[in-house]
Amino acid sequence: MKCITNVKELQDIVFKLEKFKLSELGGKIIIGYLVGHNYEILTDENSFFLLDITEQEDIEKLNFKGILDTVQCLNSLLIEDTEYEIENLHPTLDQHEKFEKLMKYLYNLKDDETKLDNLNKVFTTLWN
Repeated sequence: MKCITNVKELQDIVFKLEKFKLSELGGKIIIGYLVGHNYEILTDENSFFLLDITEQEDIEKLNFKGILDTVQCLNSLLIEDTEYEIENLHPTLDQHEKFEKLMKYLYNLKDDETKLDNLNKVFTTLWN
């Protein structure tokens, strides 16, 4: 099996297997989340597989929608964790900088959430 390590490879194999033209931005988001959470996308040129690097034997055969759902789940968990962390900050001067960083991070996560939702809608529309 081949490990998909860059956006171009992901775009090519998504088009080959699903006949879907994945944008460069969509590919960057997907690879970024998966690599950031210790996953690798593998292919045998006929299917996708998701490998949890931390549990080498945990490999799951998925279609592109399954990979996209996994990334959306990771994004949702990060949003929940970040919102929880923001809610539990104490309003002190030294926490202000941390609050600003967390709010910027949350904004970026929410932006990714919107992009992933749109990508999911477009992909799902093509297959319904």
